[in-house]
Order: sequence, then C-alpha cells, then structure tokens
Amino acid sequence: MKQHIQKWGRMLLSVGVGAVGVWLLARDVAVADVFTAAGQAHWGYVAGAVAVVFLTPLLKAWRWRWLFPAEAADLPLLHLIRIILVAMFFGQIVPIARLGEVSRVVLLGGRIPRAQILSTLVVEKVLEVVMVVLSLLLVLPLVAMPPNMGQPQTWALLGVGLLVGLAAVAYTAEPLTRLSERVTNWLPAAVGGRLHKLIATGLQGVMALRHGRALGRVLAASVGVVMLYWLAPYLLFQAFAIPLGPAEAVLLNGVLLLGLVPSSAPGNVGVFEFLCLAVLRPLDATDEATLLGFALLFHGIVLLPQLVGGVLAVGVWGEVGAGRQRSGGAEEQRGS
Repeated sequence: MKQHIQKWGRMLLSVGVGAVGVWLLARDVAVADVFTAAGQAHWGYVAGAVAVVFLTPLLKAWRWRWLFPAEAADLPLLHLIRIILVAMFFGQIVPIARLGEVSRVVLLGGRIPRAQILSTLVVEKVLEVVMVVLSLLLVLPLVAMPPNMGQPQTWALLGVGLLVGLAAVAYTAEPLTRLSERVTNWLPAAVGGRLHKLIATGLQGVMALRHGRALGRVLAASVGVVMLYWLAPYLLFQAFAIPLGPAEAVLLNGVLLLGLVPSSAPGNVGVFEFLCLAVLRPLDATDEATLLGFALLFHGIVLLPQLVGGVLAVGVWGEVGAGRQRSGGAEEQRGS
C-alpha cells in the first residue's frame, strides 16, 4: 500500500511541477495566441517531423535485433517493432511502473532468457546517454548558453565513463562469469545456482558488443536514433520560423532526454513543455505564444507514434492470439 502511495505521489508531483513550471514561464500568454501561432506553422515541415518520429522505433528495433547477434537471424524485425511500439505505449501511459521495459522483457521472453533481454536494455540506455552527452559536448561551444544549464564537462565525463565501463564488462565477461560461479558457490545451492545463471545470462547480453559486425551496426543505429532525435525539433524550428539551428536542436534534445528521466507524469504532460520553454526562452527572442505552440505541437508529435502505434500493435497481438486460440481449439476438436 505504501509503495502504491509513493508511486502515485511521484506521478502527481511530476504533473504538478510541470504545470507550475509552464504557468510561470508562460503565464502572460493568451490561449488564442497559441492556437494562432500553431495555425501559422508550415505544415510541410510538421509532416517531415512526424515522419522522422515514426522512423525512430523502426531504427530502434533494428538496433535491438543486433544486440542479440547469435539470435538475430531468428528474430523477425516486424516482431521487434511491435514489441517496441507496445513498450513505448505502456511506458507513456503508466510510467510509474516501468511497464515499457517490463513489456519488452515479457513479450520477447519466450524466445530468449529474460536476464539477457534486460541486459540489452541497459546497453541501449548507456549507448543513448553516451551519444547524447558527446553531442552536447560538441555543440555547446556553438550555443550561447544560459548560466543555469550546468557544466557540459560533467555530462561528458559521465557518458565516457559509462561507455568505458560497458566495454570493460563486455571484454571481461568470462572472468566475471567464473568469479560469479565461485562467489555463488558459497550460497545455498538453490539460491546460488539461480543467481549465477541470472548473472551469466545478463553478461551474455553485454557480450554482444564484442561481435565486430554487430557492434558496428549497433553503434551506427545508435547514432542514427540520436540524429533523428535532433532532426524532429530542427524541422519544427523551421515550421514555426524560430531562428534556431541544429546546435540548439541538439541542446533541446539532450535536455529533454536527460530531464525526462525522473518524470513520472503520464505522457510527461507538463514536464515536456516546461523543459522546452526553459531551454528555448533564454536562447531566442521569439514571442512566448510561438514557443508554447512549438512545445505543445512537438510533444504531440512525439506522443503520436507511441500511442497510435502502441494501440495498433496491441490490437494486432490480440488478433494473432485469438487466431491461435481458435486454430488450437479446432485442432483439438479434430483430434477428438
């Protein structure tokens, strides 16, 4: 009961912080002005941003496939795309339970050990953090940074440290597995055996980074994913005639990816808009109605494939499951 109260408390706190932040930054903006600014956006650029956002889960699925180099040939890309769409959907509507990650482990768990799947999710997150912080390090000298954005060197060191740590684990997996076996032998057989199996399977997922061909594809896909992250806000800058360039798009993407991590608000409602305004207001003199219109439309475009794609993927799975049950029942009747 206490855990449920804490989870709902975090969710309400996230929503409240986002709402208060947006109000403080845009309290003088008239709603009609926001709609006017959105209506004047260049919808060709908006369509381009929508296309970019829809491409992202496809590239993520391709990257995920190559984190299982031994099983990649037996993992249909369409199946992985559906899993990622379902995970994104649940991750948005119920963020407090981490259902996004859980659903990926559960839906693929029938084919591959769950500990190995979980380790690939950790690898994904580390690679994205590394790509984001390195891109921030490259572009921050090009941006007139407000003093409250923090020190980029700290984030860069964090990213490089995570990458080095991940590589160290990947290339010492066998010694770590043997060490795990020796340590778990001191535990009761039932507990020690299960714990060692869990650790060994998890290390197997990280070992994907040792396969040259798979590593090249995973890194290329990670760069591609982050570039799609940059491209969407840049296209929307053009749509709203906001005089900001690729460097500011990289900065906004980095702040969103890192700033939304602690958020427990469903769909990051309020928090997303607050972070957009907090980044863009010090960088640009465009009127606040245009910036708020940008933030709202950007958020809608980001949510669109996650919600629509997730609903469609869940529907497809339901139809497939129902079809299998019907065919199974028919076979049983024929057998009897």
